[in-house]
Amino acid sequence: MGWSCRADAANILDAWDKACVTQTGMSNVYECGGSQYFFELSRTEHSDGAITGFIWRKNLSGLCRRTSTFRIEGDGTQTRAPSFLRKAGKTAKNVQAALAGRGYGRPMFEIT
Repeated sequence: MGWSCRADAANILDAWDKACVTQTGMSNVYECGGSQYFFELSRTEHSDGAITGFIWRKNLSGLCRRTSTFRIEGDGTQTRAPSFLRKAGKTAKNVQAALAGRGYGRPMFEIT
């Protein structure tokens, strides 16, 4: 059985994936400061729709070490995240806000 999250949090995670693919060709791997990192989602389901997980760093010998954690709140706010991923998520959140202001993401009509 899988887990669920809110759409706003999933949109941020999608933005992270796209940023990583653009930089490294892999969906959860990015490079920063000469080191290679990757993020891994936790299996915990949060009642508020948040996404949490771990950040790992790969060293020169190929071994990995957990360096930190991340949290994307259900509303898409990134409360804990590395700067590379935070920047990608912030860009996605700005695009979502701009589209919502143009009428995207809202119903075209209401049934009364």
